[in-house]
Amino acid sequence: RSVFKTAIISVRVPRYPSVTLSWYPSSQVTMLDNDLLAENQYNTLSGTVNYMYRAGQLTMNTSAVYLRFFNEQPDTGFIYYNSSNITLQHLISARRFQWQSGFTYSVQPGLQMLTLEQSGNWQAGTWLSVSTGIRYSRIPAAGGTYWGGIAGIQMQVKRWGLLQLYYDKSYLPGTARNLLPVDMGRISYQRNF
Repeated sequence: RSVFKTAIISVRVPRYPSVTLSWYPSSQVTMLDNDLLAENQYNTLSGTVNYMYRAGQLTMNTSAVYLRFFNEQPDTGFIYYNSSNITLQHLISARRFQWQSGFTYSVQPGLQMLTLEQSGNWQAGTWLSVSTGIRYSRIPAAGGTYWGGIAGIQMQVKRWGLLQLYYDKSYLPGTARNLLPVDMGRISYQRNF
């Protein structure tokens, strides 16, 4: 049984970027092969700066996030240990179109990873939305480059419901300090009665 104490400080002033700083311990319970439970604990420091503004007819949102995980490999079974992550994102919204750019840099003992993303979403009226994107990942020490992306479609059909199709091809760090392919897809249907 664990008791955690969390601290969060947020500053929001109209027409200026919002700033949030937080410290929170966390744990994850994992079932081991011999049916025993193991609890892995770690602490996280998070800093976020977010700014939403208008430029003519466009709405824009820029954010920067810093995450720092405090733990050591013997303390945890996580691949991500004692790591730092910096993420920068910029979103441009027009009436029927959204364009998002992203940059992430992760560093931890034995692994550095860079990811660049570019995605877009187009809204065709009230019944169709199409999303697409490309993702580039690289581990500088290994020199390998990995390409992934997203594709999605959402259709709202009268008297029938909402149908969503989504596919995401990405790469996540493996235990050998390499990137492993991850393919995820989703098909969902929703109807209100």
